[in-house]
Amino acid sequence: MDDSGDCIFCKLTRHEVPASVIYEDNHCMALLDAFPLAEGHSLVLLKEHRINILDASPEDLAAIMRVVKIIAPAVMKGTGAAGLNLFCNA
Repeated sequence: MDDSGDCIFCKLTRHEVPASVIYEDNHCMALLDAFPLAEGHSLVLLKEHRINILDASPEDLAAIMRVVKIIAPAVMKGTGAAGLNLFCNA
């Protein structure tokens, strides 16, 4: 994983790469995946670069989960899904 702060995820959060943004606040951005594995496949990204989950603070993780709690019901309603899967690629 790129530890320079210039990875694709950083470019997405800086709006340097086109994305279908579904939520954004001061700490996180949520967007629809460009190559979805399932309908509604979404990503929640921190705006501040982190190498992986082990590099994230408890506050970072709480911010991510707050966004998941906001977008998951909307994505489920929009897709008609009965449930969701939550993954972390570290």
